[in-house]
Amino acid sequence: MTIKYKNLNDMPRTAGQVFLMPSKTQQHLSNDADINAIVARFRKTGFLSNVNPRSPRFADVSLIGDFRTTQDRIFSIQNEFASLPSSIRTRFNNDVAELIDFIADKNNTQEAIELGIIPKPVQPGAIVSPAPVAPIPPAE
Repeated sequence: MTIKYKNLNDMPRTAGQVFLMPSKTQQHLSNDADINAIVARFRKTGFLSNVNPRSPRFADVSLIGDFRTTQDRIFSIQNEFASLPSSIRTRFNNDVAELIDFIADKNNTQEAIELGIIPKPVQPGAIVSPAPVAPIPPAE
Protein backbone atom coordinates (compact mmCIF):
# COMPACT_ATOMS: atom_id res chain seq x y z
CA MET A 1 0.00 0.00 0.00
CA THR A 2 1.50 3.28 -1.08
CA ILE A 3 0.69 6.62 0.42
CA LYS A 4 -0.25 9.36 -2.04
CA TYR A 5 0.70 12.86 -1.00
CA LYS A 6 -1.06 15.89 -2.40
CA ASN A 7 1.01 18.55 -4.08
CA LEU A 8 0.24 21.76 -5.95
CA ASN A 9 0.07 19.96 -9.29
CA ASP A 10 -2.82 17.82 -8.03
CA MET A 11 -4.89 20.84 -6.99
CA PRO A 12 -7.61 22.03 -9.38
CA ARG A 13 -6.68 25.24 -11.14
CA THR A 14 -9.06 28.16 -10.59
CA ALA A 15 -9.14 31.57 -12.13
CA GLY A 16 -9.07 33.18 -8.69
CA GLN A 17 -11.39 35.99 -7.80
CA VAL A 18 -13.07 37.75 -10.70
CA PHE A 19 -14.05 41.40 -10.33
CA LEU A 20 -16.92 42.52 -12.53
CA MET A 21 -16.94 46.22 -11.59
CA PRO A 22 -14.56 48.65 -13.31
CA SER A 23 -11.32 49.34 -11.45
CA LYS A 24 -11.09 52.44 -9.26
CA THR A 25 -7.32 52.54 -9.65
CA GLN A 26 -6.19 55.70 -11.39
CA GLN A 27 -3.70 54.38 -13.90
CA HIS A 28 -2.66 57.84 -15.09
CA LEU A 29 -0.88 58.33 -11.71
CA SER A 30 1.29 55.22 -12.08
CA ASN A 31 4.45 57.20 -13.01
CA ASP A 32 4.07 59.35 -9.89
CA ALA A 33 4.12 56.23 -7.71
CA ASP A 34 6.72 54.15 -9.56
CA ILE A 35 10.10 54.46 -7.80
CA ASN A 36 11.96 53.76 -11.05
CA ALA A 37 10.16 56.63 -12.80
CA ILE A 38 10.80 58.95 -9.83
CA VAL A 39 14.54 58.20 -9.79
CA ALA A 40 14.78 58.56 -13.59
CA ARG A 41 13.01 61.93 -13.39
CA PHE A 42 15.39 63.05 -10.61
CA ARG A 43 18.45 62.04 -12.65
CA LYS A 44 17.13 63.99 -15.61
CA THR A 45 15.98 67.17 -13.80
CA GLY A 46 17.81 67.08 -10.46
CA PHE A 47 14.51 67.91 -8.73
CA LEU A 48 12.17 65.76 -6.65
CA SER A 49 8.61 66.83 -7.44
CA ASN A 50 6.87 64.61 -4.92
CA VAL A 51 8.49 66.16 -1.82
CA ASN A 52 6.34 68.22 0.53
CA PRO A 53 7.37 71.89 0.02
CA ARG A 54 6.46 72.93 3.58
CA SER A 55 9.17 73.03 6.19
CA PRO A 56 8.77 70.61 9.10
CA ARG A 57 7.28 71.98 12.30
CA PHE A 58 7.74 70.94 15.89
CA ALA A 59 4.84 71.23 18.28
CA ASP A 60 4.69 70.09 21.87
CA VAL A 61 1.37 68.29 21.98
CA SER A 62 2.04 66.35 25.16
CA LEU A 63 -0.66 68.26 27.06
CA ILE A 64 -3.36 67.38 24.53
CA GLY A 65 -3.38 63.70 25.37
CA ASP A 66 -3.91 60.72 23.15
CA PHE A 67 -6.49 60.46 20.39
CA ARG A 68 -9.06 58.45 22.41
CA THR A 69 -8.93 60.83 25.38
CA THR A 70 -9.37 63.85 23.12
CA GLN A 71 -12.28 62.23 21.27
CA ASP A 72 -13.95 61.33 24.59
CA ARG A 73 -13.51 64.91 25.80
CA ILE A 74 -15.06 66.29 22.60
CA PHE A 75 -17.97 63.85 22.86
CA SER A 76 -18.53 64.84 26.51
CA ILE A 77 -18.55 68.55 25.66
CA GLN A 78 -21.01 67.98 22.81
CA ASN A 79 -23.32 66.04 25.15
CA GLU A 80 -23.16 68.78 27.77
CA PHE A 81 -23.93 71.39 25.11
CA ALA A 82 -26.91 69.31 23.91
CA SER A 83 -28.26 69.18 27.49
CA LEU A 84 -28.38 73.01 27.74
CA PRO A 85 -31.76 74.70 27.26
CA SER A 86 -32.60 75.45 23.64
CA SER A 87 -32.59 79.21 24.30
CA ILE A 88 -28.92 79.06 25.32
CA ARG A 89 -28.01 76.80 22.38
CA THR A 90 -29.79 79.22 20.03
CA ARG A 91 -27.83 82.11 21.59
CA PHE A 92 -24.67 80.37 20.30
CA ASN A 93 -26.15 79.33 16.93
CA ASN A 94 -26.18 75.68 18.07
CA ASP A 95 -22.39 75.69 17.76
CA VAL A 96 -20.26 74.27 20.58
CA ALA A 97 -17.21 76.19 19.31
CA GLU A 98 -19.03 79.53 19.72
CA LEU A 99 -19.90 78.64 23.31
CA ILE A 100 -16.30 77.65 24.08
CA ASP A 101 -15.00 80.90 22.55
CA PHE A 102 -17.58 82.84 24.57
CA ILE A 103 -16.56 81.18 27.86
CA ALA A 104 -12.84 81.59 27.11
CA ASP A 105 -13.26 85.38 26.84
CA LYS A 106 -12.90 86.86 30.35
CA ASN A 107 -15.10 89.83 29.33
CA ASN A 108 -18.09 87.46 29.10
CA THR A 109 -17.82 86.05 32.64
CA GLN A 110 -20.73 88.05 34.05
CA GLU A 111 -23.06 87.17 31.16
CA ALA A 112 -22.06 83.50 31.43
CA ILE A 113 -22.97 83.57 35.15
CA GLU A 114 -26.32 85.20 34.33
CA LEU A 115 -27.03 82.56 31.69
CA GLY A 116 -26.18 79.84 34.22
CA ILE A 117 -23.41 78.41 32.09
CA ILE A 118 -20.72 78.82 34.76
CA PRO A 119 -21.25 78.93 38.53
CA LYS A 120 -21.06 82.18 40.45
CA PRO A 121 -17.59 82.45 42.03
CA VAL A 122 -17.36 82.16 45.81
CA GLN A 123 -16.05 85.33 47.46
CA PRO A 124 -12.82 84.87 49.44
CA GLY A 125 -13.54 84.56 53.14
CA ALA A 126 -17.23 83.81 52.56
CA ILE A 127 -18.72 81.07 54.68
CA VAL A 128 -20.30 78.39 52.57
CA SER A 129 -22.86 76.29 54.37
CA PRO A 130 -23.25 72.76 53.18
CA ALA A 131 -26.53 71.65 51.66
CA PRO A 132 -28.95 70.33 54.30
CA VAL A 133 -28.91 66.58 54.66
CA ALA A 134 -32.00 64.65 55.70
CA PRO A 135 -31.47 62.71 58.92
CA ILE A 136 -31.08 58.97 58.65
CA PRO A 137 -33.96 57.16 60.35
CA PRO A 138 -32.92 54.75 63.09
CA ALA A 139 -32.80 51.08 62.15
CA GLU A 140 -35.55 48.95 63.68
